[in-house]
Amino acid sequence: MNDQQHSKRLVDLANANSDLILRSKSHAAALAEIIGENDIVWGVWQDEGCPNGVDSMIIKGRGRLMLIGQSMHAVAVKMTAVPCREFAEAEAMCQVFGDGRAKRG
Repeated sequence: MNDQQHSKRLVDLANANSDLILRSKSHAAALAEIIGENDIVWGVWQDEGCPNGVDSMIIKGRGRLMLIGQSMHAVAVKMTAVPCREFAEAEAMCQVFGDGRAKRG
């Protein structure tokens, strides 16, 4: 899969999740559910300065991707993407719902 195909796939996933989020009573609860149900979650936003007009970051699953990259075996994961207005919103989602959230002891 090349970069353009990857970007299109992420945009398609984010658009599908956008519909789910917008139809929900609580956008935050919908985001928490979507992110919680997946192993790897990308945040995607429009950025005309980037190739293909979109940029993205991993909200959840960075460590898992690193382990997969080091593995000699195929690994099945659930992956999705969520829409963001900009990098700062994706970073906030990472802090609240993703890899950056505080771990409960």
